[in-house]
Amino acid sequence: MSAAGDIRTTAQQSNLATLALSGEPAQAQPPLRARSSSIVNGLTRHDLLSAHAALRIGKTRRVRRLAQRALVRGARADDRSTQAEAALVLSHAYVLESRFSLARLTSARASRLFVADSNATGQAEALAILSYSASALGLDAQALQAADDGIALRHASAAPLGHACGMNYLGVASFWAGDFATARRVLEASIWFADQAGDASVGFQPLVNLCFVEVLRIVDAERKVHGGAADLSELEQLVSRARTMAATGKVGCFNPGIRDIAFVLLDFSCCFIASRWGHTEAADAFYLACLERSRRLPANSWLHAVLWWARAERAIGYGDIDKSIASLEAMAEAARCGEHAQLQALAATLESTLRPALNQWDSRS
Repeated sequence: MSAAGDIRTTAQQSNLATLALSGEPAQAQPPLRARSSSIVNGLTRHDLLSAHAALRIGKTRRVRRLAQRALVRGARADDRSTQAEAALVLSHAYVLESRFSLARLTSARASRLFVADSNATGQAEALAILSYSASALGLDAQALQAADDGIALRHASAAPLGHACGMNYLGVASFWAGDFATARRVLEASIWFADQAGDASVGFQPLVNLCFVEVLRIVDAERKVHGGAADLSELEQLVSRARTMAATGKVGCFNPGIRDIAFVLLDFSCCFIASRWGHTEAADAFYLACLERSRRLPANSWLHAVLWWARAERAIGYGDIDKSIASLEAMAEAARCGEHAQLQALAATLESTLRPALNQWDSRS
């Protein structure tokens, strides 16, 4: 036997003797591949937990980096559960960044992976993001179908909070499709389910969406009935409810990172009302509140289009049609950058209703 062989044999005997003296049984070490796999799984789980934490505070670049790394590791390990969770959190980040095309594709992938993993809850969450993204892109049929499918999956569970979430996204899909009656009905149902879940604060999100539905209904009615004064009473009641919730800190949301979005929409609704009543100081104050919150959003967020809409409403309140049209043009461009086809089309519609007034003014001057 070689000297090296003698050393190995002696070392092995010494180790066994030490174990015998300690009273501990000799245990075989797990194979290197198994230990390596365990380490990788631990790192992947840590990445996903960190991605969720980053999502809650809107750190979308960090979310993407961590989720994409987890997605790659999950694919290498053929781990459908990990891939599905990583794709879902990644789609949330894309939504916050107004990258709705990527959000739609990634949430659809997450949905398929959750189906393969027999995870109905995860699939319902992925379908909610798919619906929201499809709505923004103007794909109303797909948005409505995804929202309906998500609600059907949640029916298997008796959890009211899940029903509240599903109804909220069906409401969003409905109002962008122009079905304001259905949108109002299901958003009110979402608020009711949130209350039944014992967490009424998350009803803040569908309530703010209800305010936005009413704004859209008003401008749609104005477009169809020229010269008619808008009835703001319903919008004022909804906004009052939402502001009461905000004042008492009941500002929960179904998904992480979107509280600022809800507040921008609420401040915009307040600005809309004040502008229509000619309360210019109040309109300016609510516009500045929108502006302050929008600074915390990504540069290409679709909410910047809403900010330009607020400026257009203020300009109308001041009687400055020229500035209003310029703001609506900027609204359309911001919506285009934020991949929000619905707001882009709305900006063009609003501009077309103001053009005749501007042309009439120009002909008189």
